[in-house]
Amino acid sequence: MEQEQIKLSNDFKLDTSSRIPYYFQLKLFIMKQIESGTWLSGQMLPYENSLCLHFNVSRTVVRQTLQELKNDGYIITRKGKGTYIAEPEISENITQNLVGFYETWTSMGFKVENVILGLEMIKASDEVRNSLNLGNGEEVIVLKRLSKLNDKPYSISSNYIPYEPLKEMLNEDFRFTGLYTLLEKKYNMELTHGQSTIEIAFATKEESELLNIKKGDPLFLLEGISFLKNDRPMVFYHTVHIGERSKIRVEIHKNKSFGKIENTFSDTPDPSSVV
Repeated sequence: MEQEQIKLSNDFKLDTSSRIPYYFQLKLFIMKQIESGTWLSGQMLPYENSLCLHFNVSRTVVRQTLQELKNDGYIITRKGKGTYIAEPEISENITQNLVGFYETWTSMGFKVENVILGLEMIKASDEVRNSLNLGNGEEVIVLKRLSKLNDKPYSISSNYIPYEPLKEMLNEDFRFTGLYTLLEKKYNMELTHGQSTIEIAFATKEESELLNIKKGDPLFLLEGISFLKNDRPMVFYHTVHIGERSKIRVEIHKNKSFGKIENTFSDTPDPSSVV
């Protein structure tokens, strides 16, 4: 829910004797207000003419300031409505790190909440069967969850694991338990490596309702497989993240393969471990 318009105080004035450009001074001031929590997500900034009058600068200065803040993700512009303090982006580092979503984000100070959308045994589809190297007719457990960070929807994940030898997982409470942590500590199955793909998708009606976004809004779609040390595939996952609240960071490494240099990446925290 959007909050009221920000009321500007007289605590800050531009230093007219400084060599630092006016737009950059103003940008630093606004960044400090946002990062300190003085200005909150969803609050509306005053209109351009009000900013010009309050800080005694030209419209060019204000527009350059706002454009840079927008480029850096501090503010967003809604057509016909105004400019607002943006929601903080959630960063995903594209490096291999099979650590539970719950453990990762709580250690960073986020409040993590999970809603169980489904936990059942089903017959594996061709895609799941091939990904987990299962035989025809074999069954899997599918765990579907909606995850929230700081009380706001962030992602929907579906995780598929072999029914045998993990059928007891149907009795687990995954609201406060990480899938990967459980596999390792209770079932003695440590996931050591994986592979993942990332692409852009668009929210379906069901996804838009669960994530509180519009149908057709952009999502990051992550699909992949996580393996045991002996290369046995143990988890196939399908996860969507809200595009507007996510930032994907990629680590690029130089590998020589047949005389050619290739860029490779993998994902973390592993989307299948969303708790």
